[in-house]
Amino acid sequence: MDTHCETAATKVDEHTDLYMFETGQQILSYGDDSQFACKLVSGTAKVIRSGDVVATIVAGQYFGAIAALTGNRRAASVVASERCVVEQISKHKFRLLIQTEPQILEQIC
Repeated sequence: MDTHCETAATKVDEHTDLYMFETGQQILSYGDDSQFACKLVSGTAKVIRSGDVVATIVAGQYFGAIAALTGNRRAASVVASERCVVEQISKHKFRLLIQTEPQILEQIC
């Protein structure tokens, strides 16, 4: 990870809470209001849409950020494939952070 990304990740960490999810536990639910964005700290998770696994999330990846930024409802569910630690940042704080550190969007998109 280059210094630029490390700086951005540290700033996100200052505004987040850590949560642990066990295997099979739902992290995000399809159709829920988008109150936060997430970063997977450890473990793996699967993205499920219409009953199908459409993606796998690994440690270091952000997810749920687009819905948090747009205010749309969640477009998919995310389920822990194994024990996961997830950082959550409120959509309000995430939007403020993006305004001051727009390079964070490069890590998400």
